[in-house]
Amino acid sequence: MHQVLILLRAPAGMATAPYGAHVIDAIARPLSRLAQTTAAACIPLDSNAAAPRGLPARRSFDALVDVAGPSADAIVRSLAAMAADFAAYLVEERCLLMRPREKDRGGGVVLVSPVYRTRGIDHDAFDAHWRDRHAPLALRHHVGMWEYRQAVVVETLTETAPPFDGIARLGFPSLAKLETRLFDSREGRRIIAEDTARFVDLERSEAAVLREARLM
Repeated sequence: MHQVLILLRAPAGMATAPYGAHVIDAIARPLSRLAQTTAAACIPLDSNAAAPRGLPARRSFDALVDVAGPSADAIVRSLAAMAADFAAYLVEERCLLMRPREKDRGGGVVLVSPVYRTRGIDHDAFDAHWRDRHAPLALRHHVGMWEYRQAVVVETLTETAPPFDGIARLGFPSLAKLETRLFDSREGRRIIAEDTARFVDLERSEAAVLREARLM
């Protein structure tokens, strides 16, 4: 199975709530109905919450759809008939923290952060640092987090897609939990910031707070 992460931009002038419904009904659900395909979605929060202080302020996308299927090309071809402005990536994902099974059908918020590696390291070194050094720190200091996924970009599937090296997804039970328990302490915030700067180009990277959509 091929996993494809899709970053979508809302049409100009389209309000948050209608766009979220559009992503669910016109993109994620149709993709999930394709043969041997599953899909999940993160859509804009009604409050349009900004990323927490200290994280990238840039954001070129408004929603994310996660699709797994037998053919990445078939996923992108199907998507092209559903959406006009999107970037698609073939990824290899590590799920390093999984929420409780009884709460696995959505309902939380997700900090989605597509990142570029810092200048001076190659993609493999970026991946190794993210996996081996940063992940244990994130699991230790992001104490309110109930899910943590690192998606390493293997290939960009659309010509205009920004060439991100990875896409992080940090899940929280609620916006309040994200805002108050992203870090365990000031020291934890400092440790995460210092380590992130070793392998992520924060000036070019992005972050958005989205809401998990229920597709069932």
